[in-house]
Amino acid sequence: MDDRLKQFVALACDISWKTQGQLRVLEDELAHHYHITVLQDGDEERDDVLHYLNLTSLPFAHQRDMRKHGETYNDIKFTLECLWIPPTYHETLIWRPTLGTGTMYPKFMVIGDAPGVGDGEFQDEKFDRVLVYGVSSHILRKALIHLDIYYRCWMTNLVKLSTPSNTPTTREQQELHLHTLKDESQRLRPSYLVLLGNHVFTSFETLNSGITVPYIKIVHPSYAVRSNWSVETYSDHIYKRLKECGAL
Repeated sequence: MDDRLKQFVALACDISWKTQGQLRVLEDELAHHYHITVLQDGDEERDDVLHYLNLTSLPFAHQRDMRKHGETYNDIKFTLECLWIPPTYHETLIWRPTLGTGTMYPKFMVIGDAPGVGDGEFQDEKFDRVLVYGVSSHILRKALIHLDIYYRCWMTNLVKLSTPSNTPTTREQQELHLHTLKDESQRLRPSYLVLLGNHVFTSFETLNSGITVPYIKIVHPSYAVRSNWSVETYSDHIYKRLKECGAL
């Protein structure tokens, strides 16, 4: 374990899902420097490291994957710099840029609709990371962790800015950020796209995305929350969908 990861693990040891925001504050500055947490051989077997990865909003990569692809830290940092660019603004959207996160070598790219509006528009150069905070994001993360596939996921959205009152995105808004989603797919090379809910699924099917990666629809985590599903129930649903499609 390198010194930076030791520092993160130590900070996260007293942080829980309920107090995850404390880690977010510490990670905001690192995100602006395109920091990627690098795991060394054996790190993923440590409970304290896994606890940190479960809560973090920063991207991560394993040295094993870097070696396999012949890439250095600077290579994957350049990839992240290309992905974490300011999204195109439109007057129908709220300037709350929320960009993808997860492993830099994903098997699954998990795609939601748009980031939640939260406490409103950002007034500076701040940006957030997707599917990290909140009840819906937590049940999704926990279900993927339960299936032991969270560490092979990249989380992103069709649209990188929030919509007023969290309304579903429109075709015009989706097309505005379609080039970014396509770029994510090309640079990260996932084996499967996992589409969250009916709106994302139908939108993706009708968009001329040019993305040829196989895609799988699962129930949106907000539906799981409204239906009082347990983490185990949601993970069972995800497992069945991925199994049906040959992804597991």
